[in-house]
Amino acid sequence: MSKKQTAFATILLMITLCVSNLLAAQYFPDDLNMPARVNQSFVKAESKFLESMKEPPLWPRAKDPNAISYRLSCTGFKQKPVIFRLDRITNTKWVLTTKQADYWPANNVSKLNRKQSLTKEEVVQFQKLFTELQFWQLPSVGAFEVEEEIMDGTTWILEAVEKGRYHLVRRRAPRDSDRFWFSDPRHAAELQKIKEKEGYPDIDRDTSAEVNNKLVAVGEFLVKLSGLKVEVH
Repeated sequence: MSKKQTAFATILLMITLCVSNLLAAQYFPDDLNMPARVNQSFVKAESKFLESMKEPPLWPRAKDPNAISYRLSCTGFKQKPVIFRLDRITNTKWVLTTKQADYWPANNVSKLNRKQSLTKEEVVQFQKLFTELQFWQLPSVGAFEVEEEIMDGTTWILEAVEKGRYHLVRRRAPRDSDRFWFSDPRHAAELQKIKEKEGYPDIDRDTSAEVNNKLVAVGEFLVKLSGLKVEVH
């Protein structure tokens, strides 16, 4: 690809992201496959966070079958909020955008905002970890018992656009599943009723832990690429 074509593709991506941002105070599609109560609180909080970090919505990019983007948003009480966004600019050019705020909520204050080009090898390594996660087959939320009873406020949200499709996966405190706290077994029947009413998928603890470990591997790799000093929870 010529330099002119590369420059044009870069400008086109920037225009697409800017237009998407203007059109969408709507950061997520209406048909998110999430339990109703989670959907309401999640969309409100995460949209506010992404807007404060001056991030574009990703899901409109799925209209372009050639577009590829990934974004990992990490928020919580034990670390500064951080965002990693990986965009394919051309077939051979990939850019990692890293943003970090001083505190949560971000409140329109972004401490760090930098971009870096990745090598082919780095992209291949990321895509290997992403494939191992089996992202497109995962439900957007984890096991009900973990999501509802978690003691840690850390939340990871991984979004992706590939081949004309968009999906997101949210997990709470992906590091160390032993910290997950479960309610008294006597309340199991009531929990099951709520779980079914809310529409939570049927995922056991061991499966959630396995997914969390693979998600952590993706996050740790992005942290390594960015050079940030971030403690992964």
